[in-house]
Amino acid sequence: MTNATAVTRQERKPQATPPQQVARVLDMDGARRFLTKFLPEGMPYERFVATVQLAVAKEPKIARCTPESIVTAVGQALRSGLDIGDTAHLVPFGAELQFVADYKGIAQLIVASGAVRHVELREVYEGDDFDYAYGLEQRLEHVPAAVKDRGNLKGAYVVFRLPFNAPGVFQYMPVEDIDAIRQKYSAQWKKGPVPPWYAKKTVLRQAAKTLRKDRRLAAAMRAIEADIEAETGLAIDDDDEPMAPTVANAMPPASAPPDDEPQDDRWIEAQDGN
Repeated sequence: MTNATAVTRQERKPQATPPQQVARVLDMDGARRFLTKFLPEGMPYERFVATVQLAVAKEPKIARCTPESIVTAVGQALRSGLDIGDTAHLVPFGAELQFVADYKGIAQLIVASGAVRHVELREVYEGDDFDYAYGLEQRLEHVPAAVKDRGNLKGAYVVFRLPFNAPGVFQYMPVEDIDAIRQKYSAQWKKGPVPPWYAKKTVLRQAAKTLRKDRRLAAAMRAIEADIEAETGLAIDDDDEPMAPTVANAMPPASAPPDDEPQDDRWIEAQDGN
């Protein structure tokens, strides 16, 4: 066999697909040992890798991220207990991969903590019959209009059904307040009208701060903090407020990766089902 023939055959060797590239990263000894610790009981590692490969097939840019960020983001998704590709998403930001829980995932974690029995999230439109009041006699009344008559987004609210048959509580945010948060902190979604998924996620993040903090709620709060950090590019301090980059960069590295958005609105809306 001549050298020319050998080179030609080598050039014809098919390149690994993005899902195969990520599978190789997850199959490294260090990655396997790290991620196996977070696997649900009874789930084979190969089945979990196949789930990640499905996510990569939908978003091939994941394969361009650094191996370290791939393993870290996948570990965060595993640790959260959410389902990758359903309520947990792997989102590439340049060469860094990040774990993002959508609003349904955050709600699922809050319910799993036992802090509430049920979470209801709804957007409100200009054409809806909507009224609310806080105080001793709080009330929330919402009759949605037909899709053709609903008009522009007006706001969003979340209802928490509390344990032990305690009265439910709710929080409503008008779209102006939601957009003010978006314009102040968001590094990704400042342009255009406020998307419904963003409105619901924002009111949920704000309302979650009012829940009683305990260790059972920790997973949900980690997901919320990760979501805010992914959106703003800033770390979160003890008061749940984003810190400036200089302060965030001065923080010592965590001994283990922490445990809540894609590169454009279309991607997250497709993942969130909106």
